[in-house]
Amino acid sequence: MQIVAITGGIASGKTLVLNLFMKLGAYGIDCDVLSREVVMPCSNAWWKIVNTFGKGILKNDLTIDRKKLLNIVFHDSTKRK
Repeated sequence: MQIVAITGGIASGKTLVLNLFMKLGAYGIDCDVLSREVVMPCSNAWWKIVNTFGKGILKNDLTIDRKKLLNIVFHDSTKRK
């Protein structure tokens, strides 16, 4: 069995390539999906993020507003660490 990793920048076609491989019979793991699953409301990771950055990063449904969080961590090197 061969293992292939698909990497690239934002909107570079990683999901497209993964889907093409999967249509050909390959097994796939989409890390974007996994990264959203681990921060579902009230999960351990969710609590750590909310305790670090505050409730202001939450949407009405208690999911993390990824754009708000992005703006915080990419504009404050201390918080990014």
